[in-house]
Amino acid sequence: MNEAEVFLNLLSDFQELGFVIVKNTSAEEGTVIKFAEMFGPIRTTNFGKHFDVVSKPQANDLAYTSLGIKAHTDNPYRKPMPGIQILHCISNEAKGGDSSLVDGYAVAEYLKINEPEMFEILTTTDVLFKFVDKDIILENYGKLIELDHNGKYLQSRFSGRLDYVPYLDPLQLKKFYAARKKLFHLYESEEFELNFRLDSGMLMMFDNIRVLHGRTEYDVNTGFRHLQGCYIDHDSTEGKLRRLKSNL
Repeated sequence: MNEAEVFLNLLSDFQELGFVIVKNTSAEEGTVIKFAEMFGPIRTTNFGKHFDVVSKPQANDLAYTSLGIKAHTDNPYRKPMPGIQILHCISNEAKGGDSSLVDGYAVAEYLKINEPEMFEILTTTDVLFKFVDKDIILENYGKLIELDHNGKYLQSRFSGRLDYVPYLDPLQLKKFYAARKKLFHLYESEEFELNFRLDSGMLMMFDNIRVLHGRTEYDVNTGFRHLQGCYIDHDSTEGKLRRLKSNL
């Protein structure tokens, strides 16, 4: 990672694909912070500068349990959503706990071509996303698939535990639920979902507004599972990539 060409290739792949996986990093705690700060400052949230993904009692988020998690984007209730997430595997000895990634852009393009009516309602209906904790309530409205002013894909928002569907005309509501169901099934389909296992010392970085992530359920009685994560902004990776390209 100290070689400019390797760093350039990593950032180029990340910009094209929306994710990268790095092997053979240290398995020590805090590695995710050191890795993230190679790009720029870390975005601190109410979860802290970094967060520990372990199963714990009275969890305030599904991530801090051993339950399986369907494909989702992190923190859709924030303004703006965290742009990039980095997850570092310290230990993954438990049975289960495999990871998954889904390209939201690819799913959006599929819907645009094959289900234009569903694509239309998903890109025009504002949904409330809400997170309630003992010290804070976070809310943000947004579309499940958001387009820019030119009608091109901008980002995905999806978290089935945090969204509140607005009041709609009954026919529109029926169409929206049908489209949302279709979107959910595409996100978990073999055609779009990439499944793999993070082992100790592996790290993945993914674009949180494009790539959804999830995991399978794991059994805490079969071994310890511990990931550390943090968020950074797109300015960091995009700015580094421009500088490296101009230098080389």
